[in-house]
Amino acid sequence: MTQRDLAKTLDLGPVALGGLIDRLEKNGFVARRDHPADRRAKQVEMTPGGKSLLNLMQARVTGINQDMLSVLTTEEIMKLDDILHRLKIRLLEMNSKE
Repeated sequence: MTQRDLAKTLDLGPVALGGLIDRLEKNGFVARRDHPADRRAKQVEMTPGGKSLLNLMQARVTGINQDMLSVLTTEEIMKLDDILHRLKIRLLEMNSKE
């Protein structure tokens, strides 16, 4: 993915993302590559170390989510999901008016 596309996906400014990518690259989690079709663009690729860290993070998040939700009933989880979904839609609507 290009750095520009990644910034759009993450809803970050290019400067903020650039600094983040610099730190991730310094630590060996991502690498910048020349774009094959656009000499001005850089692609950001996850390294094997980055993929390993991502897998670890996803496993931990899954465990934390399961533990947190274990105190709720299925009905409560469904209600919570509905509420959070409506709040997200409202935030997106508010953001589009700016």
